[in-house]
Amino acid sequence: MHFRQPVFPFVFLLCIASGSSLVHGGLMLGLDSGTTDLTTLAVGDSFTIDVSLSGLGDPGEPSQLSDLVGTVVIPSEFSVDPASLAGGIAPLGIIPGDFFFLDIIGGNVDGQFLALFDNISANGLFYSFELTAIAAGTGSIGFDPFSPTALDENFFPVTVGENSLPYSVSAGNSNVVPEPSTLVCFAAMK
Repeated sequence: MHFRQPVFPFVFLLCIASGSSLVHGGLMLGLDSGTTDLTTLAVGDSFTIDVSLSGLGDPGEPSQLSDLVGTVVIPSEFSVDPASLAGGIAPLGIIPGDFFFLDIIGGNVDGQFLALFDNISANGLFYSFELTAIAAGTGSIGFDPFSPTALDENFFPVTVGENSLPYSVSAGNSNVVPEPSTLVCFAAMK
């Protein structure tokens, strides 16, 4: 009879030997909507999402990143303002003057940094973009399942935590007074 050996002890020892951790540290790519309460949105409301890095240089975390990718999934209740992406390629926030790509791909906002000469060596804004609510609904804005990802200064993969932002979009404000032309149209129908 053939017995299988448990794999967990081998994986655990491999992680320890490679310097990895089974417990997530403090490196995080986070989403923030500033002062906008995303749970009280109405169709037509616009707001900015900031994607920021934190935890770089914390104990047990790398002090530099040679690669950072963060793809934010945009729910169907929102549209992305392409003008808010700063032309697609722009070093800003924590990005040194190396290769940075920011675009809308498949309805999602994709930000990618790859160090050619300088690594990311500070916490702060990775990129930002503006969304407009176009339909009623609830859910959360977050990263896609394969994101975020990062490589340290030696090109070794590192674990990056993430968050999501819950939202609720209503069909509109019932206290809005119709414009005069709308009232004239309804009066003409009588």
